[in-house]
Amino acid sequence: MADLKDLAEAVFDIEDIVEEIADPEDLIGDFIANPLMVFFAFTAVLAGLFLFLLFLITLVLLVLAFGPVEVLVLLMVLSFVVFVGSIGAFLYVRTDIPSDVYHKINTALERADDSSQKEGPMTEKEAIEGLKDQYAAGNIDDYELDQALNDALTSENPGEVVEQYTEDNREMELE
Repeated sequence: MADLKDLAEAVFDIEDIVEEIADPEDLIGDFIANPLMVFFAFTAVLAGLFLFLLFLITLVLLVLAFGPVEVLVLLMVLSFVVFVGSIGAFLYVRTDIPSDVYHKINTALERADDSSQKEGPMTEKEAIEGLKDQYAAGNIDDYELDQALNDALTSENPGEVVEQYTEDNREMELE
């Protein structure tokens, strides 16, 4: 069940996606990664704007007591349902990783070498995916993720980096 923190994060993520209209490259990247998330973000924004417009028109008509107020109230209620449904759907399809962290991970994946290392069984890409899973599970924070991504890209054995952060978290849990 989504709590208020998740709802606030979703609103900020929706805002970030809509702001990417100015940078189409990021918007296309998000669309390729999760098209439903982008669709529901834009649906929520459009429904919210339409709801706000209908609310203003209804207020003006109520003040002037002019026109088909019932139709506008019905449209406003319908727009509110679409707005709330879009935010709910966005929360459902959005990943556990905030968009800025997701971009960091994708940048690291682009820089990573996918060839096997002689000293370890894990490639850089596999190590980055492992670190992504650790972050999504809440085992490492933003600072540790940045450091771990850098370590995985510069290490001769990226698998050891993942093991190190996994062991560090186990030790913290035991304490």
